[in-house]
Amino acid sequence: MSSIGTGYDLAASTFSPDGRIFQVEYGQKAVDNSCTVIGMRGKDGVLLVADKPITSNLYVQACWRSPEKMFASTGSLTLAQGVVRLYRLAGARPRSCSPLQARWRSPEKMFASTGSLTLAQGVVRLYRLAGARPKSCSPLQARWRSPKELFASTGSLALAQGTANPRVTKVDQYTGFASSGLYPDCVALLDYASSESLKYLKDYRAPMPLKRIAHSVAEYAHYFTLTVHRPFGAAAFFSSWTQENGPQLFLVEPSGLCYEYKAWAVGNNRQMVKTEIERMKLHKMSFDQLTKEAAKIMLLLRDESKEKNCRMEMGWVGADTDGKAIIVSDEVVEAAEEWARQKIEEEDMDD
Repeated sequence: MSSIGTGYDLAASTFSPDGRIFQVEYGQKAVDNSCTVIGMRGKDGVLLVADKPITSNLYVQACWRSPEKMFASTGSLTLAQGVVRLYRLAGARPRSCSPLQARWRSPEKMFASTGSLTLAQGVVRLYRLAGARPKSCSPLQARWRSPKELFASTGSLALAQGTANPRVTKVDQYTGFASSGLYPDCVALLDYASSESLKYLKDYRAPMPLKRIAHSVAEYAHYFTLTVHRPFGAAAFFSSWTQENGPQLFLVEPSGLCYEYKAWAVGNNRQMVKTEIERMKLHKMSFDQLTKEAAKIMLLLRDESKEKNCRMEMGWVGADTDGKAIIVSDEVVEAAEEWARQKIEEEDMDD
């Protein structure tokens, strides 16, 4: 900071003489120095891509946990009570823990008070596997899904995918999320967005519109520039697809700014990525084309000397998934990376 900024970067509530808030700029700098994240709107959906560096091979990836441990750790004791008992009825014998020693309530009563419809579906299915036949209600009429599918649909992707600290995940069943910056701040924004989405679902029995989610998170981020708290050092993409609005992509910045984009990039290689995607005809590109081109861009801009061990994560929401956000499988990501490497080698040989 020059002399004009001396003393004006001590609080987020203080303007400098030239109208700058340095704490907000520092938060944006944390995003600029973080991993590269891209959001791209295609012909029939939105692709989110993150190139996440793995700083050490000694990290342990997130392991699968039983429903008992998982729900106990969330503090949702009512959910835990129901799942553990259903889990036992289905033939498993998880170890009991003190918060879970309480009476059983039917799934309809239990989840009517929580509004967690996706989890309700899973519990009712476990209940049916155990041989019982609870009365069904409209939110609970759906097919049985494996634990991996179930917990992926709730946004608990670290558990579902076995990936520690995911940069690409979900807010809810219909909203994709990707973030860059200080990771705990990214998680804080995700948790807030998920809680707002759940409140909306409980009140209106419908998914929260993407624009409303993005603006709600933006107001929350802006709140931290108006108080004694420091601004968030994170930027977040939100994506969705609906029949009415088609593909949508929003970005919330550390300052609280919220814009809708056709495509955008944040992180350490953002300017070069923007240059590349501006040349592409994104509105004509399918899911397969987007994944391949995104992988090619990431590999071209990856600094092998500094980023030797990186993991590419992708998320997709589109017409082919009926508007449901999914995490792209490792097999598809690896195939896209292999195609990109071959394409880059061919271009180098032609030169």
